[in-house]
Amino acid sequence: MDSEWKEDFAKFYADMGECPKGFTLERIDVNKGYIKGNCKWIPKSEQNSNKNNSHLITYCGETKTISQWAKETGVPQRTIWDRLQYGWELDKVLSAEKFSIRTPLTLNGQTMCIMDWSRKTGIGEATIRKRLKLGWSVEKALTTQIKGIQ
Repeated sequence: MDSEWKEDFAKFYADMGECPKGFTLERIDVNKGYIKGNCKWIPKSEQNSNKNNSHLITYCGETKTISQWAKETGVPQRTIWDRLQYGWELDKVLSAEKFSIRTPLTLNGQTMCIMDWSRKTGIGEATIRKRLKLGWSVEKALTTQIKGIQ
């Protein structure tokens, strides 16, 4: 810590000003100490992203944490993490595509919504949607029977 700051809070206050509500002190260069010119006030949520254990994703030239990508794309953090674990391509990982029971799916030239495919195949709507979210192909999602059910 800056020796002047350590000895005189008024000096710190004069250099940094009052901490804005919801903010915390951040070092600009983590390899340097808490010294004048190397500190700034940032939102606590932003500082939480600056940890060594944050999982960073670089996409289209931008590097952000999963949390930051989730806020930007609207895709829940857990969904992003799961998609990464399943080896999805980044454009699909960060896609806000949702599958509702009305989502149309085409198999062998026939197009129906998930709800109708569920009735036809006997595979639950939730199971079909989950399979698609996990990256299964439409064919695999609609033709793979659940073990023990014929």
